[in-house]
Order: sequence, then structure tokens, then C-alpha cells
Amino acid sequence: MVNSIIEITEGNPFFIEEVFQLLSPERRLADGSGTWPSDFDLSSLDVPEGIQNLLERRFQRLRPQAVQILQRAALLGRRFRSDLLELVEGPETGSEAVIEALEEAEAAGPVSVSSAFGEILCSFSHALVRQALMGGISPWRRRHIHLRIAEALRKRMVEEGAAGEIAYHLLRAGSLAEPESCLHYLTLAGDQAFQRTAFEEAIKLFEQALPLVGDPARRAALLFRCGLARTGLKDWTTAQREWQDALRLFEDGGDAEGVGRISSVLAAQFIWSGRRRESIEISRRGLRTVGEATPAYQCRLLAWLGHALSQGCEAEEGWALTGRALEMADRFGDPELKGHVLAHRACQAFYGGRFREQAETALQAVELLGSNAWDLAEALAIAAYGLFGAGDLERAGAIGARLAKLAGRIGHVGSLWWYCWVTGGSDFVRTGDLEAFARFAGEDLAICRRGGLPWVSQPCTWLGMVDF
Repeated sequence: MVNSIIEITEGNPFFIEEVFQLLSPERRLADGSGTWPSDFDLSSLDVPEGIQNLLERRFQRLRPQAVQILQRAALLGRRFRSDLLELVEGPETGSEAVIEALEEAEAAGPVSVSSAFGEILCSFSHALVRQALMGGISPWRRRHIHLRIAEALRKRMVEEGAAGEIAYHLLRAGSLAEPESCLHYLTLAGDQAFQRTAFEEAIKLFEQALPLVGDPARRAALLFRCGLARTGLKDWTTAQREWQDALRLFEDGGDAEGVGRISSVLAAQFIWSGRRRESIEISRRGLRTVGEATPAYQCRLLAWLGHALSQGCEAEEGWALTGRALEMADRFGDPELKGHVLAHRACQAFYGGRFREQAETALQAVELLGSNAWDLAEALAIAAYGLFGAGDLERAGAIGARLAKLAGRIGHVGSLWWYCWVTGGSDFVRTGDLEAFARFAGEDLAICRRGGLPWVSQPCTWLGMVDF
């Protein structure tokens, strides 16, 4: 809460006192028990009367038209471009009037102006100056201005770079904005946030888009995106629930490709979560729908089904299924699909304790998975552990170094866990250092807990062995 007050007042002692005086009688500083709220938000704070009076006296130095222009500028943000403000104002106001208003505001103090790369950049001198200006706009007029800003952004700026801003203003335009346009920009902004690994922002944008979707197939696609973003935050449970909702929508609509995509992702998540039976069920469920219509997903689901069966006592059937998938991948001539299947075959070799075969098969997969970073990280992890199991510690270390860099960049917790096994185990084999081994086991346990991985029993066993 202290940080929020400092942020909005920018440390001005008079502003701090006025904000405190506003909040204290309303009991917004603390609840009945005297506890400060953890979710304190000052973004919608009414400007305290003392500050409002002070700022209004400053605004009185400006012409009424200049104040009106600054009010609309305030909805652009704390910082804004003069050319964008001109576009928002339109021909009815005119560029000359905008320039005069900004010159007046700069001279009086509410606005500072700078230039960079040929652009004129403006900034309100204080966050509360901007809030005071916005407070003078009626809710109805504010919605119209937000819509004009969204239109200006679409005309002047490159869509891919302004999607988040456009979505923000369309949302605040309310019913004046077309739902389809709002949905488009929310989804685009969510995709951009996901690419930047800003997963919380992506989830918020996708969740804002969901109520605008009527078509079941589009809703399913949006739920799929939302689930992917949640995996970036290690929220596997919610991601799986959203994917299962999306799967039902795709099944109801007879969308074989959608069913194949989500079934494949769910089958993988269930394997990594230690839920083998559910992986088997979802793979079979997906295969009932995809058939020959989407052969690539049929191939992937056969591989996941074979993988899951091989984890239990059905290794022979599992091996036959991945063999079918391998034949299909060869027939399609798709190197990455073949690499994906080979990674599953390497896992099957691991379950049988055939470490040399595991390593060589996984290394074949690595050669084929050039652009698929996620599958490549898994194949590298399987190869590194196979080499470690076969006693080839030098090659295991080299593969592990490559794996650590890739898995760390894309956030593949499961592959990092395998890497931890390889490095910790190799160091112990070389040195016999129990203290170092205990540190490794502790790191392994931390990775399992942080990533929601189910295999905490392994590092706990190692820690117990060290103590013994």
C-alpha cells in the first residue's frame, strides 16, 4: 500500500497528506481489525479536494478549449504523442488548436514536451494532474473519446504494435465498440503478451475476450490459448481444466483438427503430471475423432498412447503403437513429426532400462527437431539421461549444457528436471561428494515443487540416503 501511495503521489508531501486524509475516514487504509489491505489499488482514486482545488487554479490559467483538449489527452495516458492527439481531435478542432493547447500547458506547467526520433512526446507533470483532468469528463463523453482514440490508433499505428492499447480503449468504450473488433484486438494483444512471456497479462486479455465469443469453435481456441499461458505460470490444474472444456467444444462441433491438437497437449500434460491412465484415456478419446482426417495428430496421439502404455505393464502394445506412428511419419515425409515419434521410442527404451538405445534414438530425434524448441528440449533431456545411464558422462555433460540453455529460455521445467538428474548424478559418480549430492537432491526437489512435477519421492529418497 505504501508503494501505491508513493507511486501516485510521486513522493509529494502535500499530495501524500491529502491522499491519506481522503482514505482514512473511509477506512480504506485498514480494515476493522487494523490490517492494511493486500490488494490496495489507487488507480480509480478520486482526486482529494485539496489537490483538486490546487490543480483547478492552475488549469484556470489556460483557455477553456485548451483544458478540453488536455482532458481528452489525459485518456491517452500519462505520456502521449502529439500527432496521435491531433488525430483524435480531428478536423473539427484542427492541428493548430492542439499545438496552441500544448504550448499553453507546457508554459503553465501541467505538461512537459520533448522530442525523440522526429516525434513530439508529451507527458503530464504528475499522475494526479492527469486524474484531475479525467475527473472533469462525464462517463458518457469518456466512452466516446475512448472510441475515437481506438480509431485513431488503428489509423495511425501499426496494428501489431498497438493491439493492447486499441483493446484497452475499445473495452472502455463499452457498448459503443463493436464486439467483434474488441474480440480481435484482445486476442491479438493476448498472443503478443504470450510471445513476450508476459503470461499473467496474456491470461487477463484472453479472459476479457471470452465473454465476447459466441461461436463454440472460437471459444475453444481461446480457451486453448488461455491454458497455454497458464502453463507459463505452472498452473497445470487450471490449464488442464480449460483444455478439457475446449476439447468438449471441439468434439461437439466435429472439429477433428481441434480435437487432435488439444488431445495431444493434454496427453503430454498428463504424462508429465504422472497421470498415466488419464493420458491413455485422452489419447484414445482423441483417436476416436481424428481418424484419417488429420493424419499428423493421429500420428502424435498414437505415439503418446504407446508411450503411456509402455510406462506400465503394456510395453509390447505400446511399442507396436509407436511403430505404427513411426511408419506414418515416414510415409508423410515430415522430419519433425518423425523426430517427435522417435523421442517417444527413446522414452520406451528408458522404461526398459536400455540406456544406450535410449540415447541413440533420442539423438536421432534431436537431428530432426530443428525448429520445434519444446520437443527439442525433451529429446535433448532424454538423450542426456540415456548417455548418463550408459556411463558416457562426457557426452551427457555436453548435451546437458545445450539442454540447460534451451530449456531455461523456453521455461521447460520437466527438461530442466532431467538435466538436474544428469549433472547431479554425473558429479556424484565422479567425486563421491555426499554434500554436493545432497545439494543436488535439494535442487531437484525444488524443481519438482516449483514446476508441480509429481516425482518428489526420488529426491526425498536421495536426501534420506545421504542422511543415512
